[in-house]
Amino acid sequence: MILDSTKLLASHARKRLVRQGMTLLEVIVAMAIFMMALGAILPLIQIGQTAALQIEMQAIALQKCQSKMAEVMAGGEALSAQTDSTFPENTDGDDWRWSMDVSQDDGIANLWTVTVHVYRQLETGKIEVVQTQKVLDPSIRGGQTVQPPPPAASGTTGGGG
Repeated sequence: MILDSTKLLASHARKRLVRQGMTLLEVIVAMAIFMMALGAILPLIQIGQTAALQIEMQAIALQKCQSKMAEVMAGGEALSAQTDSTFPENTDGDDWRWSMDVSQDDGIANLWTVTVHVYRQLETGKIEVVQTQKVLDPSIRGGQTVQPPPPAASGTTGGGG
């Protein structure tokens, strides 16, 4: 009889070791761990998106600033102070603005110090890029107008036929 009860207990213990699934408590604990991890990751994703938007806005501001400086250097924009001007290519949602400070260099004639500010006010703060550069007055650059060389005489010979 002792042998039979030992065999019965051993067979019952083997059946308990081979389970077919998870208990409800294990599922609830796993879901709670998953939700806590998700709750910790979501704010990090939001911070990453905000930082990416800030970097994108900084890059746009830098491009606009460099473009405006190139316009000044080429003579497309007058060498005079400008305040709070809008960009003509602004779309409805964009409110990019620029200003320019100009001062003539004391030591060298026709050399100007130009500072271009490009900025945009956002809900989270202000995006601003500033670029300063020495610029030779575009009206005197290049000296005399360059004359194109005279066309070469076309002396075709040969024959026709």
